[in-house]
Amino acid sequence: ANDAVLPAVNPHQTVPLPTYRANLHEMIQTLKSLPTPPRILLITPPPVDAHRWGTRTKPADQPPAVADREFAYTKQYRDVCIDVGKDERVPVVDTWPLFLGDSLAFDAGVLQDILSDGLHLAAEGNKRLGKAVLDLVLLEWPDLDPEAMPSVLPWHGDVDKTAIPETFFGRVRG
Repeated sequence: ANDAVLPAVNPHQTVPLPTYRANLHEMIQTLKSLPTPPRILLITPPPVDAHRWGTRTKPADQPPAVADREFAYTKQYRDVCIDVGKDERVPVVDTWPLFLGDSLAFDAGVLQDILSDGLHLAAEGNKRLGKAVLDLVLLEWPDLDPEAMPSVLPWHGDVDKTAIPETFFGRVRG
């Protein structure tokens, strides 16, 4: 979301869409080129409530600040993120239908519970995103299911408190 700042309002922070696209590709290619490439997934920038974001810190006797975010502008960054995911064959968690439903239409009432200040996720937004990430990880990489992973350490009841190193590492030399 930080890359999707309106250029006319904050030219120092904004990242133009072509640069954003290129940066995502470069980051993914860098990770894929590692000797042991990690599992990669992308998360789209979430929708924003520009009005709430613009009024978040204003004194009551002053007009709202000029919002440096815009719903439709942020959606362009979401769309690029999805495109890059397809290009790179990397799964994407799309926060827009997750938070807004299939219409993807702005709804301040819905976003009230999702965004704490119009930009950052509130508890409900984090809860939904966390579940969506875990669901996607389990779909794409079932071997990462914590329920199916073998235990690498002994159960706490099996730890010999008089020989802790041996319990964890076998016979200790020395």
